Amino acid sequence: ADEDAEVHRLATELEADSTSGATNDSPLLPGRWRVLYQGKPGGDRTEFFSLESWRKYLSGDGPSPIQNLVSGSSTVSRLYQVVELSEGGEAGRINNVVDLSPRAVIAIEAQLVGKPSPSRLGFRFSGGRVLVR
Repeated sequence: ADEDAEVHRLATELEADSTSGATNDSPLLPGRWRVLYQGKPGGDRTEFFSLESWRKYLSGDGPSPIQNLVSGSSTVSRLYQVVELSEGGEAGRINNVVDLSPRAVIAIEAQLVGKPSPSRLGFRFSGGRVLVR
């Protein structure tokens, strides 16, 4: 809990120091990123087997129980996000790639929904694949 609070404090500080609020226009955003941490201050803890978590997710009011299941697992060796955006950021997708080496790789795709704000992109999960080795 203390580590989470410190990560959120540092992220807020970096965000406040940004020279431009329009981070979605950065040419650095698209690409493959290794996810070392994900979360938000005061964010809901999502449980895969919770009906309430699924209700919130399906109504658009909560995070994905699937994403939280794989990203919070101690068996995940590597988690990546591959960000693809069109010119101007009007269309795009994210693939969350979960490396469960040596057993499998899971890819979960999310499509960009709605008009992006200058500093936030909204994605909705739309599908996925499992590759078993």
